[in-house]
Formats: sequence, structure tokens, C-alpha cells
Amino acid sequence: MKLEDQVLLSFYQDISPLADNPRIMLVRHVETGQIYVRKKLSLENREIYRLLQTQQVSGIPRIHLLVETEQELIIIEEYISGLSLDAYLQKEGVLNEKDAIYVMLQLCHTLQALHSFQPPLIHRDIKPSNVILTADMRAILIDFDAAKTYSKQKQRDTVLLGTVDHAAPEQYGFRQSDARTDIYGLGILLNFMLTSCHPQQLSACGPIARIIEICTHIDPDKRYDSIPKLEKALRKLKPGGINEALHPGVKNTPLADIPDRYHPFAPPGFRSMKIWKMILAVLGYASLLWLSATIEMEGATMPLTVLIYRITTFLILISWVAVFANYGGICDHLLLARSNNFAVSLIGRAFWCLLIMAAFMVAMGAITGIFDPAFVQVD
Repeated sequence: MKLEDQVLLSFYQDISPLADNPRIMLVRHVETGQIYVRKKLSLENREIYRLLQTQQVSGIPRIHLLVETEQELIIIEEYISGLSLDAYLQKEGVLNEKDAIYVMLQLCHTLQALHSFQPPLIHRDIKPSNVILTADMRAILIDFDAAKTYSKQKQRDTVLLGTVDHAAPEQYGFRQSDARTDIYGLGILLNFMLTSCHPQQLSACGPIARIIEICTHIDPDKRYDSIPKLEKALRKLKPGGINEALHPGVKNTPLADIPDRYHPFAPPGFRSMKIWKMILAVLGYASLLWLSATIEMEGATMPLTVLIYRITTFLILISWVAVFANYGGICDHLLLARSNNFAVSLIGRAFWCLLIMAAFMVAMGAITGIFDPAFVQVD
């Protein structure tokens, strides 16, 4: 191991093993206090994890450090706080159809990004224990130890990996894994969320059963051939109710009182589509707009200067909202703001807000030739 790699790894202090696996350790960065996961893997995984490190994909843990030794691959990746789907189902019981589809659509979004790599990246081990549900209802796909890239030149998989009952037939050497392999895993997962059983033991009822049947067909050519086609079928079935009983006598516990569709990139206040939040958001945005439209700058002699100043003020305020609301997961990529420690995260967000304000003011000063915020006042 290189000396510089040893130094980098020394910043991560062991806390405790995860899932009683000594090769997967919860660690803390000694300077920032940020929590991470350290994994020690086979060198066979290096190409996959190098690819994941260079490609930013939402819906999977971000890789912060990758160190290769003579014996193993050491990875420092983002710690996802939440409950595995497997643990949730054991604790709360099966999901209702709406919640199951909600989870599926998120996984489809993640897998579509992975399948869009060149070459495509196939996960090959989609199962409840490899999906983490966070407090804000994000479904995060973890564990890429069985993943592989697709090659048109290969006729079949050379390394047979996956989990029994969740792995597609081609993973046992009959054909090469491709996007349809992950679609098979999604079908098994969907049925498991609805029934807690493999489709061969107990299949879900209603129209959704047809989707599961297509996903899990033994012949890959008869499955959905792409994630977008599966996603389209799911959206057509998405129910409006929240506690639809699929099986008499089977508990259907919703993950949360979520809307028919969560909009992660809608403006803060509108992402969950809850009425009271949207009302507060409208009032808040109206206040910001009014403040920006009425603020004056003493010493400005041209109307254009005042207009530029007001637009800059509005952009600064909206940027602050985006940072503090973690719009689009922006704080997950900002130093300090991404900390699991609430106080550190709050300080980090305040720091970045001040930095954003300074950048906007410098830009405005360069454009207008006026840069003196000490004279700003509100009428």
C-alpha cells in the first residue's frame, strides 16, 4: 500500500462492524466527524467500483475513497442511514401496492442510470437486503459485489454470482447477464414486497401480477427488455389509494403517508405535494419575491443597476432555500453540509450560503461596477 493511501485511510476511525461482518466497518472521519462505511473486497471488484467512483449516480452510496493493495480492495463509501427493505418487511409486514410501486420507480431510475453506462453496468443481486429505505423515503441500492459490465462479445457469464431465489437463470451460466437480469430481480423484489414470498410460493394478485410474471419469465427474451418499459407499465398501474388490501387477512402497512408521486426536483415545499406545505411555500416565495422587488440600493443612478441588484437578491435568497432544503441532494456533495451531525451540517449550510452570497455580489459588482452592500436597505 502506498504511503499516501495509508495516510488517507488513517483519517477513518473504526466504530463497529456492520451486519456482524468484520470486513464491513462503520467508520468516522477524525476531522469532520462524518460517518462512512469501509469495505474490504476482492480485487476482482476493482473495475466495477472504479466505474462507480467516477460516475455520480443518485440512488446509490457515493464512493469517497478507493485504495488498492496487493491482497484486497478497500473502499470508503457514503453511509446510508435507514432500514433495509428486508428489515422493514420483517418489522412492519408487507407493503401495499402503492408503496411497493413507489419503491420500484425509484429503483428503476437508479438502474436506468447504471444500464446507461458504456459499457452497461448490471447489478445482478437485487434483493430486499440490498435496498435501504431512508427517513425521507428514498430507496437506495447497495452492494455491487456481484455487479458486472455487459459485453456484446460474451455469450455467458464467467463468474456466477447472485443470491438464490433472487438470481435470474442466466446468472447460472446459461447466458450473459444484461439489463433483463436486473429486471428479473426487480420482479422478484416486487412480489416479495407485496407477499413476503417468492412468486413460485405466493404470487401477488390483480393486474400487477402480470407485470411480475413478465419480469420473472425464465426466458429473458420474454421479459421487459429495458427499464423504461417496466417503468411505463408500473406507472399505468399506480393506484390512487394508500391502503389497498391485496390479500385478505394480510397486513398492508404503508411506508408513510406519501403522495401519489414524490417530485424530488420540484421546488422545496412542492416535492411532497402536501397542501399545507405548498401553501406555506407559496407564501414564502411570495415574500422573497416582494422583498427582492422592493429592495433599494442607495447611490444607484441607473434603473438597470437597481434591476440587476434586485434580481441578484432574489437569486441569493432562492439559493439559500435550495441549500437549507437540500434541493436535489445538493448538500450531499458539499463539505460540512453533508455531515451526519446536525450542528455541523447546519454550520456547513450557513457557510455555503454566505459563500454563495459573496459570489453573487462579486458577480454583480463586476457587471454593474457597484459593490457596496453596506448601503442596502429595505423600503
